[in-house]
Amino acid sequence: MRSVQPTGFPEPVDAMPFLPTESTRMAADLSLDELRFYTAYASEAIPTTLAMAWADDPEFRDDYVEPLTQAAKSDLQERDPYYVLTALVPTAAGVPPSLTLRTRDPYQLSGVVAALTAEAVLQEKINPGAHFADSVLDPADIAEALQGDPLVQSLSIQGRATGEHRQ
Repeated sequence: MRSVQPTGFPEPVDAMPFLPTESTRMAADLSLDELRFYTAYASEAIPTTLAMAWADDPEFRDDYVEPLTQAAKSDLQERDPYYVLTALVPTAAGVPPSLTLRTRDPYQLSGVVAALTAEAVLQEKINPGAHFADSVLDPADIAEALQGDPLVQSLSIQGRATGEHRQ
C-alpha cells in the first residue's frame, strides 16, 4: 500500500505485507479467518534496497548490507526515529478494538518486556522455562507497566466490550 497514514503514524508511509511466525501461531490459536501484518517504511530508501537484494542472486546478498545500512542512515537524517505498532480487529459495526503503541526504539522496549517476564517468574506468576509471552503474561499487567514506562511515548487501547479508551 502506497502513501497511507495508519493510526498513530506521524506521516504517510508505504506498507509492505509481512507475516511473522509468531503471528501465524497466534492466528491459529485464535481461530482467525484472516490476519494481515504490514511493515511500514517512511521513505523509498529501504524498500528499494531490499527489493534489489531479493531480486539478486542469493550468492550476492551480503553485498547489500552496506547499501541497506546507508538507506537506514538516510532515513534517520530526514526524521527522528520512531516505531509504531498498531493493531485493530475489524468488526461489522461500531469502533473496532484497537491498540496503538509509539516508542523511539523497539529493541529497548523488548528489553523492558523481557524484564517484566523475569519479574513475573520471580513473583511466581508464571513457571520458569520457555514460553510464548502471549501465552503466559497478563496483558493488563504488561499494558499497565508499559503505560508507565519512559520508553513508551504513548499507548492507546480502545476496548472491545465497552468502547472504553485508555491512554
